[in-house]
Parts: sequence; C-alpha cells; structure tokens
Amino acid sequence: MRCILHIGTEKTATTFIQNWLYANCEHLSSQGVALTTSSGKTNNRKLVSYFQNGIDDYLRNNGVHNDQERSIFFENFEKLFCDEISTLKRDHTTFLFTSEHFHSRLVSTCGIKNLKYFLDKFFDEYTIICYVREQSEVRTSLYSTSLKKNNGGGILEFQKNASPKDHYYNYLLSLGKWEEVFGKESLKLRIFSKDCLLDDDIRKDLLANVLPEIDSSKLYFRFDSINESLSQEESIIFQKINSNRPNFAGKYQDPTPFVIKSVIRNLDFLDTKTAIVDPRQGEMYDAFNDVNIQFFTRYFGKKENLFQKPTKVVGKADENKAFDINNISKLLGKIVSIKNLVVIRPHEIDFLLDLAIRLHSEGVISSRETITLLKLANRARPGGSKILSKIDEIRKGQK
Repeated sequence: MRCILHIGTEKTATTFIQNWLYANCEHLSSQGVALTTSSGKTNNRKLVSYFQNGIDDYLRNNGVHNDQERSIFFENFEKLFCDEISTLKRDHTTFLFTSEHFHSRLVSTCGIKNLKYFLDKFFDEYTIICYVREQSEVRTSLYSTSLKKNNGGGILEFQKNASPKDHYYNYLLSLGKWEEVFGKESLKLRIFSKDCLLDDDIRKDLLANVLPEIDSSKLYFRFDSINESLSQEESIIFQKINSNRPNFAGKYQDPTPFVIKSVIRNLDFLDTKTAIVDPRQGEMYDAFNDVNIQFFTRYFGKKENLFQKPTKVVGKADENKAFDINNISKLLGKIVSIKNLVVIRPHEIDFLLDLAIRLHSEGVISSRETITLLKLANRARPGGSKILSKIDEIRKGQK
C-alpha cells in the first residue's frame, strides 16, 4: 500500500488544504484514497506528537504537561490506528496523512526513523510532499499567527535571531533528514508561490503532483480560505489585547481573547489591506541565500535561489495609524456587545471554588466534574495558586 505524507511546511496554506481534504473525504475514498481520524482531524497532529520529543502547545491544550499524562493521552493510540488502517485497507490502496508539524516538530532523524518504522507495518511505498516558502515571508506570517494566539510584542522582536542554523528555516537541513530516512526519490518538493502553483491553487497542485489519478471533477472546490494574515491595524490591536489578556489562565486556555479577536477580524472599517511591515525581510533573504542555492541545486537541479527576493518595504514596523473617534466608538461598541463575555465577581469565584471542593470531598460529584468547575474558577482568576494546586491534586488522585 502507498502512503503519502504531506509534511508542510507551516505557512503554506496547510490548514486550508487540510480542511479541504477532509471536506472531500468521501469523494477521495470512492477513488481509493483514505484519510484517517485516529491520527487527528483535520490536522493529523496526533500522529506527529506520538513521535516527537518534548511537550508542545498541542499536548498542553490536551491536558498533557508531563510524561505520565503523555502516557495516558496516547494509551490506546497504536491500537486505534492499527484497527482503522486494517478496516480502511479493504477498500483503499492509498493513505494520505497531512500535518505541517511533521516538518516543524520532528526535528531529529531519530524521530523520523521511528515514524517510518511504525508506518512500515502497513505501507511499502512512500511519497513525501512538502511546500517550501521564502523564509522572510514565513517569519512575517508566523508573527501574524502568534498575535492571534498570545504574542503581545512588536514584529522587530519576533524571532530576531532566526538563522540558517535553524532546522525550521533551513530546508536543506530539515528536508535532508527526511531524505536520509525515506530516500531522495520519495521526496516531492514544491515552491509555495503564485508563479509556481498549478493555476495558483495548492489543492490542484497537490493533486497533480501526488494524486494524478484522482478525477478532480468529482471533488468539491468551493471553499473559503482561512487563517489569513492580519493587517497592520489588526496587528496593533491584537498586541494590546495579548499584553492585557493572556490566552491562558494558568495552565488552561481562556476563550475570552479569542472571542474578542474574532469580532475584531470581522470589522469592516479596519484597514485589512495594509500588510504587516517587517523591514528585516531583505536582510533575512540575504542571510539564507547561500543555503537556499544549495537547496535548490540539490532538489530542483537549479544552481540559483529560486525564491523571489522580497520587494522593498514601504512603511514602518508596528506603525500605529491614527483611529478617528468614530472608528474607536464602533470598536468599543462591538466589544462591549459581545454576548459570550461574562463577568464573575471575586466573591463568586470564591463561592464556586469552595463549593466544588466541598461537593467533591462529600462524593457528590466526580473528579472530572470537580476539575471542570475548578477550570471555570481558574478562567475567572488566571494563575490562582489555590485553584491550580487543587486541580493538580485531583488529577494525581485519578491516576
């Protein structure tokens, strides 16, 4: 059986293509191509995390903060994966796995070898499809994503030490590890740019390069792009939100900042056309020029840097355009009218905390229900030591 691994890289429309693939799951299945759910959906990140070292945001968001919790999280993973493959292989000859985190999280040759050793139980043919993007563009796009999450700093401080030594940005280094494990003949590398993608559509480009046998007329293509980069004005506002309202309340996610940001992204009076300005783009392009020439020489047969040099930057980094009083009024009006925002007063947090502890000690509610109540209290009082210690105490008692 054949295995296709779409390994990224990040900031090459991976979320868009993953959602599109799973939206067409049945249509692909009818043509012999299977997608899985045991490895994660729509990003097959659970499969990646099973072989990566360390604990990242994905695992923390799933309640994994140490090796013991990691073992519990992956307790039945191999069985579920094996059972799903065994069922699907009856009607499918090709399996497609997709996650940009294959590239960003499996940073050691050992981790990639362990992945292949595991997959070799099921597959005897591999294709590794990977899209690469000019590094300074990646960094600017990453900065936009970081603002959507928790970063409150300016762009000039974001990854200011990025260099060709980094696995993440050095494609010759990172993809060389995949070549070592899967063989150069298995790699299918593509440049992520309008001039290089088939019909300027990554979906069509992917099909043409790894699934040419698929009848694309049977697939659904009307699909909105998501995860678009912030504008300069949006980035300024997001910096302020992140500086004053972190996305995590202690160990746990607080949805309030996400709610506010989603409202702001839909405000039509903000300038959504002005891109975030990073004056360092030309400097980064030059820093990676030599290694990119080596990369394209080895994998594209062209002794030149095929990435286009960034155009001259217009404007200043983190330039804060003046908002007129009318737009400020609209912005405040939208925020205060958000229905999902709820205020809990300090004495109500104390009441909720004491009630949860008492009901748990009396056996009225389960440990899981108690933790849910405590998380609610923690969301209202981020970093509350008493709440966090009680959650940890109950978690340990469950094991």
